[in-house]
Amino acid sequence: MKIGEFAKTFKVSKETIRFYTDKKLLTPVRVGNWYDYNQNCQDDMETVLLLKKMDFTIDEILKYFSYFRISTNHTITMKKEIIRLFEEKHRDIEDKINELSLAKLEIRKRTQALRDYDESDTTYEKPLGLPLELIPLLRCPECGGNLSVENGKVNYNSILSGRLVCDCGYEAKIAEGIVVFEGAQSDDPFKQPFEGEKYKALFENDERLIDQDEMLPSGYISSLTAVTNWLGEKLAAESPSGSVILDPMTHSGIISNRVIEKLQSSVKNFVYIALDPRFSLIHNFKKLLEKNRSRPRALFLCGDYRKLPVAVNSVDYLYSTFGTQSYTIYKRESPVTELLNYLKRGGKWYEVFFCCHSKREIKKEFLDIEHMLNASRIRDSLAEFSTSSFREIEKLNQKGELTFYFKPEAKLSMYAFIGTK
Repeated sequence: MKIGEFAKTFKVSKETIRFYTDKKLLTPVRVGNWYDYNQNCQDDMETVLLLKKMDFTIDEILKYFSYFRISTNHTITMKKEIIRLFEEKHRDIEDKINELSLAKLEIRKRTQALRDYDESDTTYEKPLGLPLELIPLLRCPECGGNLSVENGKVNYNSILSGRLVCDCGYEAKIAEGIVVFEGAQSDDPFKQPFEGEKYKALFENDERLIDQDEMLPSGYISSLTAVTNWLGEKLAAESPSGSVILDPMTHSGIISNRVIEKLQSSVKNFVYIALDPRFSLIHNFKKLLEKNRSRPRALFLCGDYRKLPVAVNSVDYLYSTFGTQSYTIYKRESPVTELLNYLKRGGKWYEVFFCCHSKREIKKEFLDIEHMLNASRIRDSLAEFSTSSFREIEKLNQKGELTFYFKPEAKLSMYAFIGTK
């Protein structure tokens, strides 16, 4: 019987038969330029399939065959060996059954916990807002004067609603504990002035860009987590008690929340200033922090970084994941110079960047911001710092959401930046 017919008989591929032949599980006879899979091969194939169902490995199956293929003078000895092989396999299976039983119980437990958890039923005794003690950190972005509160609703020493006003006429709104000022954006990014139609067209032309599995594959998430954890640990180790940390682009706050957890494990009384121009995202971040048993002192701000109502030279550290790149992509200008105004002399900037290594790897729609996508150009754009480190930490095997900006053949990496003002 030729290999094709033999494979069809057992409903497996010819590659599988070749593999078993190479491993000597099957011993066909060569006839000219093809193998003849005879009755012995059929018997052996049936045994292979049976032993595989019994969880035997290829090496164990080969050992089994070797006992039967040896001369009859050793039949009694081989019988003992086969019994020993079966007994060992029986013990292995018992161990696996026990392990799987424990895994089954744990899966049921975790599944039930998720079913029992209902986010909509979660109540917060102390909703986060603008802490009264942190008002001195705020300043009028127009004249630099002090801000005062009007019509403030206070709960547990935090302002949940009201207005921040300055004698010069400046005014910002406090909504749900978030300071909302000029540049705050609605929920629909395609309605924003940062070339929304171009982005919308790109999304509509590539269905992968709205597929979460395509945009957030496990390999990409793992790489992002590794880099942000590494940089977050550096920040936590560096920050003294009472540090003021500005996150100028929190996005939805998932990564920022992880950084806060690292800070809470080693830094006392720090202040976290969270900024994002999209109200829904900064609101989501606030909800995440409200679930923490140990809450940090935090300011939640929504608006344009160029109108940030924070005192200049008041921040010890800036930390962000893709923040500089996000602002550059949306506004077609880098926020580095503006944000540096808020950093104290000697303060440090920590950030994660995604980078390609050649202009040719960038899609033509984004060539005008090559300076924030190309590793060497990004390094040049960060020359304002007195000292800095720009290190490749992770090569990306999966590009995920970054396929939005780069060609399919692009080789991407994640870089960690630490700069001192």
